[in-house]
Amino acid sequence: MPVQLNFPSSAPVLGFSTTIEGQVLFFKFKWVGRTDTWYLDITTQDGEPLVLAAKLVPNTPLMRRNRQLGPEGNFYVFKKPASPRVTAGRYDTGVNKGFQIHYYTQDELIELIGTTE
Repeated sequence: MPVQLNFPSSAPVLGFSTTIEGQVLFFKFKWVGRTDTWYLDITTQDGEPLVLAAKLVPNTPLMRRNRQLGPEGNFYVFKKPASPRVTAGRYDTGVNKGFQIHYYTQDELIELIGTTE
């Protein structure tokens, strides 16, 4: 079952850590009002970047670079059908909101879509 990242979207900058597949990862979300967009950095416990300034775009894998350093699965932003926005707004991300971020293991991705990309 995919892991859902729970982060409130009220603060313009938010950081936290969580463990994914036994690896501690650090997440930094940043709201950029000029582009009306959330961006995400993911780093390892050692500070190695896995994702830098990834725009939160629905149904797009967030981990495309440095795949050898991170977990084998991938993070995706999902848009609930009822959300009127195309991209995640400042106040509509997180649990029970219009946009949510989920982590899928490699096996879950292969089962769902036939690839880990």
